[in-house]
Amino acid sequence: MDIYGKIDGSLQQIGGKHPGKGWVKMTEQRPQSDMIAQADGTWVLPVSTANEQRAVRDAKIENVRWRIERHQSETRLGLIPTESIAPLDAYIQALRDVPQQPGFPEAVEWPDEPSE
Repeated sequence: MDIYGKIDGSLQQIGGKHPGKGWVKMTEQRPQSDMIAQADGTWVLPVSTANEQRAVRDAKIENVRWRIERHQSETRLGLIPTESIAPLDAYIQALRDVPQQPGFPEAVEWPDEPSE
């Protein structure tokens, strides 16, 4: 039984006549519902968009913002800071540099968050 996929979409037709323009005969049934048909008859997972990856980056920055604010407060109060600010600064800069990575946005290497 032939399987057809709508190119650049997740629609598939199992059996029947070729649906027409914009559809291609697939090599197999769609393995996952979120996969997209390619012109060569294969299914692929959609790639992350740059905006999606930037949103992940922004969330990672927000997750450590309280640690930076704590350091600033402790410094203003003349207290010994709970942790060094340098690793946090380096981490945030590495996150800001993510869009310049060669594989961005499809293949992102996220920096490790410094421990407290």
